[in-house]
Amino acid sequence: MAVRVFITGITGYIGGQLATDLSRQYPEWQLVGLVRNIEQAQKVVGRLPQVQTVLGDLSSLDLLLDQARKSDIVVQAADCDNVQIVETLIKGLSQGGKGGSYIQISGSASNIEVPNGYGQPSSRIYDDVRDAVEITTFDSSHLHSDADQATVREGKELGVKTALLVPCVVYGEGEGPIKKDSITFPVLEKAIIARGKGFTVGDGQNSWSGIHVKDLVSAVILLIEDALLPHGAKMTWGVEAVYYVEAGDYVLNNAVVKLVEVLNREGLIQSQEIEKLSDAEALSIHPYALLMWGANSRCQGSRLRSFGWKPAQPTFYDILASRLA
Repeated sequence: MAVRVFITGITGYIGGQLATDLSRQYPEWQLVGLVRNIEQAQKVVGRLPQVQTVLGDLSSLDLLLDQARKSDIVVQAADCDNVQIVETLIKGLSQGGKGGSYIQISGSASNIEVPNGYGQPSSRIYDDVRDAVEITTFDSSHLHSDADQATVREGKELGVKTALLVPCVVYGEGEGPIKKDSITFPVLEKAIIARGKGFTVGDGQNSWSGIHVKDLVSAVILLIEDALLPHGAKMTWGVEAVYYVEAGDYVLNNAVVKLVEVLNREGLIQSQEIEKLSDAEALSIHPYALLMWGANSRCQGSRLRSFGWKPAQPTFYDILASRLA
């Protein structure tokens, strides 16, 4: 019987890329994606005929329970803060009798650091091996922590293999059937174009780790392949199974300098000036400006690398350089 993978968020940036790459690599697998309406279903199937769609949303708990029950693998790539969805999907896997595995796509915003004010650096780099206990027990003041901990707790209680996959800033053009862009860098680019000049929050010396969407998906597929090994998984699953997915850090000011150069060369802005904005000025541009462009979120993906994974896609700077070529 074909492997069955259920994907929430298949109409999104990460879930869409995952479905695309799985379709290429494993055309014999049965891929099932949650979509909200017929229009989305038509777009998904039109691009990815291998995918079977089911109509519903994240409040369709009976549907989600049933789909998880039927599946070998569930990848939750939709709302990474929804505890009820985590509980429902893991419960469904536990009832399926297939030894199914659960992968939660979380986010490194859980480790945001602002020790010296927005726009200022932090020396703290979280390592997913050294700091695994801390990362999986962050209190509720940390973004995504409730759903992360629900993943660990429910998997342990119900005997389901679980893993937290934690990307940082995701960039690169996606190939999914609907959404092809992330948020942080595309929104920054649009904001710079709208203002006519570049900007940073304060000095812009804060850093985020980054990862190309295709490298992120390669990590998801590595976990899926491991979960399906006929003689048992070799990678880490369960209580300590937190995997940062990163390909190095980006200091915001450095990224803005390069981005402004590209936009100026393309004629989208007329200046290469970069303003230092106050917190209030940044918030007037976007409600999450301080977190996206002023905070630090630095991580080290030691666990994935120990299992042979490494990033292979262009860096954010490589992508900008290609626009200048």
